[in-house]
Amino acid sequence: MALDQALLAQGNELTYHRNSQQAACGKYAQVLSRLATPCRILEVGCHTGFFTEVLKNLRHEVIGIDCNSQAVQYAQNRGLPVLHADIEYAGCFGEFGQPFDVILLMDVIEHLRSPKQVLTSIRPLLTLPGRLLITVPNVSYWA
Repeated sequence: MALDQALLAQGNELTYHRNSQQAACGKYAQVLSRLATPCRILEVGCHTGFFTEVLKNLRHEVIGIDCNSQAVQYAQNRGLPVLHADIEYAGCFGEFGQPFDVILLMDVIEHLRSPKQVLTSIRPLLTLPGRLLITVPNVSYWA
C-alpha cells in the first residue's frame, strides 16, 4: 500500500491530500497560468505539499506552510520544503530571507478568524511588484 493510502487508512487527517495530476485542472491550472517562471513562492496552507511539489518541479523556489502537523510530516518525508506553523500567530513567519514574488492562499482565507490580521502580517513578505493569489471554495458547487 502506498504511503499516502496507508496514512489515510489509519484515519490521519490528510483529507485534503491531492495528487499531482489534479494540478492540471481547475483552480490549480488557473494559478499556474498566472505565475512567471521561475519565481519565489510562499504557499500558505499547503497541507501535504502536492501543489508545492508541482511548483518545485516547474523550477519555482517554493516554501510551504501548514498548521496540520501530520500533513507537514508527510510532505517533509517526501523531501518537500514545508514548515509547520499557524499563520494566525503573528510571529509564525519568522525570517524567510528575501521576499516572495508570489504568496498563495488557496482555500485558506475562509478558515481564518482574522483574515485582515493575516493579510497585514504577510504583506511585508511580498516583493514589489509581488502578487497575492487567493482562491476560495465555490459555494455553488454541489459536492
